[in-house]
This record gives sequence, C-alpha cells and structure tokens, in this order.
Amino acid sequence: MDLEAEIARYAGVAPKQVVVGHGTTEILDWIMREQAPAGRAVLATTPTFELYAQLAARNGLRFDEVEWDGDSLRHDLAALGATLTSDHAAMVVDIPHTVSGISVPLSDLLAAVVPRLPGGAKLIIDNVYGEFMARPLALTPRLLEERDELVVCRSLSKAHCLLGARVGYAITNSGYADRLRRHRLPYAVSALAATAAHASLRDDRNLRRTIAANRRAYATLTAELDRLRIGYAQSDASFLLIELGGRRDQVLALLRACGLRFRDGSRWRLPTMIQVHLIDEATVASLVRALRDLR
Repeated sequence: MDLEAEIARYAGVAPKQVVVGHGTTEILDWIMREQAPAGRAVLATTPTFELYAQLAARNGLRFDEVEWDGDSLRHDLAALGATLTSDHAAMVVDIPHTVSGISVPLSDLLAAVVPRLPGGAKLIIDNVYGEFMARPLALTPRLLEERDELVVCRSLSKAHCLLGARVGYAITNSGYADRLRRHRLPYAVSALAATAAHASLRDDRNLRRTIAANRRAYATLTAELDRLRIGYAQSDASFLLIELGGRRDQVLALLRACGLRFRDGSRWRLPTMIQVHLIDEATVASLVRALRDLR
C-alpha cells in the first residue's frame, strides 16, 4: 500500500487507482484473467510484443491481430476500431510501440477505439517505455474514473533501471483496481524490490539522467545513420528500429564480428530491419564504429 501511494504521487493519480504487481507481465495476466468472462478474444496490432498472445492463450482467449500501418510503422487506429466485435474482451495497444518505438496520441486512440468497445471490454495500454516519450500520456484521476474501460500498465524496469526487481503497476479506475488486487498473492513484491522502487521513484535526478543519456545515444546513432542514408523509425522509446535494406547482410556481418547484440527484424516479419537498444552513448559507440566501416 505504501508503494502504491508512492507511485500515485509519481504518476499524478489517486492511490486507490494504482495496483502493484510482480512485474508488468503479472499485471497483464491478471487483466486477461479478469476479462476472460467478458468475451472470447483479445485484439492487438501485429507485429507486437509476443507476450500478449501468450497471456491471452494462457487465459483461454483467442488472439486477434490487425496489421499496423507499414508506411508509418504505427498502429492503424481506424482498422483496430473497425475490427472490434462483441467477441472482444480487451484490446492491447503498446504506446510507444514495442517494435518501432513510435507513439500514437492518447486522444486519437480514445476517439478511434472507445466508442466501438463492447460493454465490459478494456482498453489496455502497455506504457512501459512511457518515461522516454517526448509527450508522456496525460493521466488524471478524473480521466481514469470517467474512462472506466482504460487500464495503463507501466514498469520500473525501463527508465528506472530496476531490471530483475520485477515491479510493475497498473493505473485504472478505483473499482477495477480493487478487482485486480484480488488476484495478487501475498508477498508478491519482495521487501528488497519495494525498497528499491521507493528509492528510484524519489530520485528524480537519476531518472532525468537516464532519459538524457538515452536521447544523446539516439542523436549520436541517428546522425551516423543519416550520413549513410540508412532509414530508421522516429522512436519514442529506449530502442531504435533500423531499416538496413540491401545493406542488411553487410551490417549484420559487422555487428556479429564486433559481438554486438541486436534483435533481428525477421522475428516480426521485417527481414531488412534490426532493433537495437540505445541506453547511452557508450552502448551505441561500437555500432557507430561498425557503421563507419561500411562502403
């Protein structure tokens, strides 16, 4: 309860509108379990984070997908809204997108989707990279109570750097928050994780330093990509999706020779793309050096 109150102060909402769990994965699982009686399916964009489909299946829900806008690499809000049926118990929208890092405005999402949501369905926003956004989601206690279909999931593993501590939370209306809390097991968040979470939430200086380091890394890497005329998504997250085109094999050979880690876009049916973490300038320095070896 103390941690939920601390997060509420940090997020600008009421303590009764915050639910803490053992990572965002557990929070999403609770929501899927809670929503299972309300419908037979979950709707999301493809490509996306593979976990959504896994959690839907775990809770006996069909997973329906709508292709993103391949030109803008972002959610096709009109298509998502048009695809909703009475079967859908929930829609999951990642902001920023977990593959491209591109955000959609909350107002646009609500306008396109909420009028078409079936009764009892939830709009789940996966906002774990929210602190990196140029314009973070504007959530208020009043908005959450008026939009009772809205559930926003966040994590302390990204901008707060508490990887492995497994502290996630949901922000939603107070009634639904109470329903989610009933799924929480005793001792779900360890005393050590809770202590680290309190310290990080109060350390605004370190949070600003982490975000600034990520933005400098973005600027350094994209400057080199611009020089080489290599395309990339305008990411609002702590990673960058890069379009290598015909240079894919050459770049991947350089990356592997340097021992650099990356995510191959083939996992999302994007064979000419890779996704790399930014973090700070030291993280991207080897990649920048490898790119300079391109001919």
